[in-house]
Amino acid sequence: ASREGWVNSERFVEKLGELEGDVGSLREEIGDDSYDRFLYLTGQPNRVVVDSVIDGSPAQLAGVQAGDIVLNYADSRVFSFTELRDATRVGERGENVLLRVQRQGETMELILPRGPLGVRLDTDRVDPAENS
Repeated sequence: ASREGWVNSERFVEKLGELEGDVGSLREEIGDDSYDRFLYLTGQPNRVVVDSVIDGSPAQLAGVQAGDIVLNYADSRVFSFTELRDATRVGERGENVLLRVQRQGETMELILPRGPLGVRLDTDRVDPAENS
């Protein structure tokens, strides 16, 4: 697109949307475990890490801590900020959901209300084979 001069065009936005749709269908086709490995092997972040927790937020009240790696939200694997954000927006706001995190090598399950978590996030690239 850059070479051909259509980077900031409607065509670019359309093609980008198609690519993002292909990634979603790739994940559905190969499954979460293989998709996790794919992200890692292609040098992409495959983990969402809690950078900090806002005092008094739903995340703090549920026991989320800085450094926690978010594995699942409401029974769905999470590999990106976008997936986590989107998951907090579906369903009924305030309903209790399960948040599965990894903390210092241990998996923990926390319950919190669906909606904004009150955290700052970062990403990381982790070898899925070392965290199975």
